[in-house]
Amino acid sequence: MQDFVRCAALLASPATDPVLRAQADGWLSSFRHEPTAWGVGVDALRASPAAVSPEVRLQAAALLAWKCKHQLAQLQPVQQQLELAEALTALAPEGQLQQQRDVAQRAVCAALANLAIHCPAWGRPLDTLGSRLNTACMLEFLTLLPQEIEDAVAAAQSASAEVAWALKARAHEWSSEVIVFLRLALPEACSAAAAAGSPLAAPSPRAVAAAAVGQPQVLQLTLAVLRCFTAWTKLGCLQHWDQQQAAFFASLAGELLFASDPQHGLPYHPFCLPAAVDAASEHALRALRRGGPEGEALRQGLLQLLALPPRAGGDGGGAALPALAALGDLLEHLLLHHRSAQPTAEDAGLSSERASRVVGQPGRQAFAASALRVLLVQLQPFPAAFDVQFAEPPASELVQRELRSPEGVPDNLRQEAGPVVDAIAELLGPAEAVQQLVLHAQAAVVGQGVQSVAAQAALDASLHLLGSMRGLLETAGDWAAGQPQPAWLSGLLHLVSLVPEVPTAGPLLTILHADMLGCWCQLGGVAMPLLPAQHQQDMQQLVLGQALCALSDCCRTADVGAGSTDDIIERAASAVRVLCSAAASASLPASAALLGGLQRGMALLQQPARQHQYQEAHSQLVAGLVHALHGVPPEDQQLRAQAEAVVQAAVFQPMAAGLQEVHILMAVSAAAQLAALADVCGWLGRLPAGAAAAWREMYHELAQCLCSAMVLEPEAAQTVLPSFADTVASCFFLPGAHALGRPLIQALESPLHGALLGYAAQQGPVIMQGLLLAILSLSSAGSSLPKVVSLMSDTALLATSLAITEQRQLQGQAGSPATFSPWS
Repeated sequence: MQDFVRCAALLASPATDPVLRAQADGWLSSFRHEPTAWGVGVDALRASPAAVSPEVRLQAAALLAWKCKHQLAQLQPVQQQLELAEALTALAPEGQLQQQRDVAQRAVCAALANLAIHCPAWGRPLDTLGSRLNTACMLEFLTLLPQEIEDAVAAAQSASAEVAWALKARAHEWSSEVIVFLRLALPEACSAAAAAGSPLAAPSPRAVAAAAVGQPQVLQLTLAVLRCFTAWTKLGCLQHWDQQQAAFFASLAGELLFASDPQHGLPYHPFCLPAAVDAASEHALRALRRGGPEGEALRQGLLQLLALPPRAGGDGGGAALPALAALGDLLEHLLLHHRSAQPTAEDAGLSSERASRVVGQPGRQAFAASALRVLLVQLQPFPAAFDVQFAEPPASELVQRELRSPEGVPDNLRQEAGPVVDAIAELLGPAEAVQQLVLHAQAAVVGQGVQSVAAQAALDASLHLLGSMRGLLETAGDWAAGQPQPAWLSGLLHLVSLVPEVPTAGPLLTILHADMLGCWCQLGGVAMPLLPAQHQQDMQQLVLGQALCALSDCCRTADVGAGSTDDIIERAASAVRVLCSAAASASLPASAALLGGLQRGMALLQQPARQHQYQEAHSQLVAGLVHALHGVPPEDQQLRAQAEAVVQAAVFQPMAAGLQEVHILMAVSAAAQLAALADVCGWLGRLPAGAAAAWREMYHELAQCLCSAMVLEPEAAQTVLPSFADTVASCFFLPGAHALGRPLIQALESPLHGALLGYAAQQGPVIMQGLLLAILSLSSAGSSLPKVVSLMSDTALLATSLAITEQRQLQGQAGSPATFSPWS
């Protein structure tokens, strides 16, 4: 023991020679592996303060904590481990919670925590320690226990998954005991709150917080309880607790979040309880809104919480999600002051008293810029978004839209960030906000290279945030000819130009390409009319090229695959539609390249493996084709012929083929139904009496079905028509049987099935929709019906557009001005 005490003292003394310090450190590092170190550590802790200094006690406690964590099996038999637990329990120092906690006590509690984890023979350690340790020491132990459990689980996972699972299960069992102890550990605060309110009801979190703030000792105890609660929350035990108990502590933390001493308050320890921001009270929000150093410090604490990294693949968005909600509330308040008065006049006239209550323009802009920088980092995709390839589903499998969220992006944070980004951009101004995005992306590209994952992630976050600024940029996009272009427009062009192209045999299509197309979907209609003619052509070529790559069979990552919320094929189709509509609104004539791209895109989506999955995307391309048709110059007959060929090849011919296939299927179904008509009518004659309402319903449905069958296949009806007429005559007196007369009348009329395909060839889609509804009412729909229905709506849109175009041409030939505009 003397050698241990001497080396520990040399290591702790600032006057020790460096050579001796290194020798002492080496001896202690070697000694801790010896079996005799157990007894030396316990003896050093048992020694009187006169014989052993606090620094030596710390070394002894740290020695035992390390050995309990890594070498507990050295103590055999197991009875020696139980004796060590008894000795450490007796040696745990007593004392009050103070600003400078006893580090030796912390190390002893860490040793006890590892004994509880790694010594199964220790029956109920929490009960044993709870009855012997004081509140301060027990809280220290319970706060360290989940941290040591987490380390033990991580170490066990590499060796045995069963051991790791058993450790987690044991932690969940302990957590129910912990939450009860934590509530009982607040008797003084609860008593003070109850004395101030109603003694019959349990004090609310607000009352407990108010009582704690006025009593330093109670406040220290309350913060220690919250630190312990947070440690178990981080371990994943929240779902195993009683919801009312958990809500009490979360609300209590929210009340104390900004009211406590900054040296110990949660704003400077944001990892303690992220959920507290979500429960922040009105008092906390008022504190965030204050001017002066105090409010600035609190807002920086909020940004620290917002900067906590989200967990890749997590469902909840991590600890930053509640901070994002609080940030949105704060920015709304700052915007009220930003809009209410001229900044210069307001700031110049602020008194010192009001300056402590109101955040001035420089403070608002500085805070908005800081928040934007944090969001640019938080909303970046994870590395997995650039290397996890997506496997195309089988052609027969229909993947539902939004069936799963992206795993490579912080999707929940992105969904909630839109209003926050818009508010930040308004505080900074559109030009400055876009400039910040460009600088963030440019710095990553220059520092890491455009093909690096870090650069692509930074560029993706910038494009995503830029798309979220659509509302503000639309307002700022009011621009007249002759005026300088908006400053933000060059930033958009610069960001889009940084997106790497996707060669045929190049890298995967990633979230970066999807977000570039998504950004164009948001801003294309605003930006295209503001661009010079040459830039319009360049942008059209760039967006169309990226969209066609996305619509092709290029490999893509899981985050932009079918079923994802960021499916790049749907993004690409929407981008092409916006490109065509924006070009038309900017009076940019349609080009052969644009029409060819539309035809190629629709052909890709009409492939058998995709026609069911991407009906909505196909409709987007048809809508783009409608806009492109309006952009074809009347004098350019060659381009108009190409446009008509695209319409015929991409829409009418596939629709006619689909209707032909449906007609064949329906004809087979109709023949089968009519062939079984005699059996059906014979069954009708044997129906029992009564149930008149049910009979009427059955006759009505049968008549509807037979009418449709006879329309589809009148020749098959001819063979059974005589027997059917006899059956109708014999059943006509029954309730509701008069409905069977309708098929007889239908059989005498001209068949319509020949005209069905005739209308398709003659481009008459509107009349066919009623017939398609009749086809859809039959059960034997077949696999082609969804495609036909989608093409049906597409054709109706095209027919309307062609009719409008023809009307305008006729008006132009007659010399009358065209009064209709599809953009009005």
